[in-house]
Amino acid sequence: MTTANHLTGAADEAKAPLVLIVEDFEDARELYSEYLQHVGLQVVATGNAIDGIRVARARHPNVIVMDAGLPGMSGWDATAALKSDPATAAICIIMLTGHVLVDAEQQARAAGVNVFLRKPCLPDVLHREILSALAGCANPAKMSVRHG
Repeated sequence: MTTANHLTGAADEAKAPLVLIVEDFEDARELYSEYLQHVGLQVVATGNAIDGIRVARARHPNVIVMDAGLPGMSGWDATAALKSDPATAAICIIMLTGHVLVDAEQQARAAGVNVFLRKPCLPDVLHREILSALAGCANPAKMSVRHG
C-alpha cells in the first residue's frame, strides 16, 4: 500500500476532504494521487481491494476512487462489501475502469457504484467528478456514467 497526504498546514489538512484511490496500476495511482494533492485534497492510495476496504473502514474517506479490475478481489466486489457495511455505506464510490462492455456498467450499478468513469480519464476530469461527489453523492440506482 502506498500512502500520500497533502502536506500543508494542519488547519488546511483538517479541512481538506480525504480521497481513497484503489488502483493496481502504480503509474495511474501515483498520477492521480499527485494531481489530487496538488489541487488541495488529502489522498491515501492502495493497490488492491483488500487494503482498500481496510483503509476505508479505518479512515472513512469522503470519496473512494475504485478500479474495477484489481488483483484478488475485484473493485465490484470491494464496492459491494463497502456498500453493505453500515460504517462505509454512505461513502461515495467512483469506479474508474477500462472495462468497456455494457455489463461492466450493470455490474457497477449492482455493486452500488455512484459514478462510473471510463479510462483513459484525465486527472482534471477525475477531480471534477470528485468535487461533484463531495457536493452530493448520486444514488446508485441513478448511477452517473461518464467517459473520461
